[in-house]
Amino acid sequence: MLTGGGCSSKLTILDASKAPSEIKGIRVHQRVPYILTKEIETEKCQTKIEESIVHLPVGDPYDINFVPSAFAKSEFSVTLNDDGGLKQVTLNSTPQLAETIKSVADLTEKVSKLAIAGAGAPQCGAVVSETISSVRRLPIKAE
Repeated sequence: MLTGGGCSSKLTILDASKAPSEIKGIRVHQRVPYILTKEIETEKCQTKIEESIVHLPVGDPYDINFVPSAFAKSEFSVTLNDDGGLKQVTLNSTPQLAETIKSVADLTEKVSKLAIAGAGAPQCGAVVSETISSVRRLPIKAE
């Protein structure tokens, strides 16, 4: 007798903080918001202070895994950012769709970098130095 349980793949997310030495899949960490303060020195303008919020993968650990289907083709992938944080989890994806989404994301990133570079460059000249003066955790209140 066959059951319908083998027709679909199952994605699992497990809390890894309870048993950190047992890895049951791909280990990632929750992103935690920090306030990053930089001092930016340019050729023509005075030094300016710039603050931004960055999300660093230093929070609670969790494992991502999947159980493949017995009767269907399954694809599972995990993509990480340069900082080691989770960027994307894909289960049963179509490669052409994923390539299209990635191409659009790359194009958007390039266009935004050009817009940012074009906006500040003529007024203050080239950036001489950027110094991180502080990094502090953004306090988040639970409701």
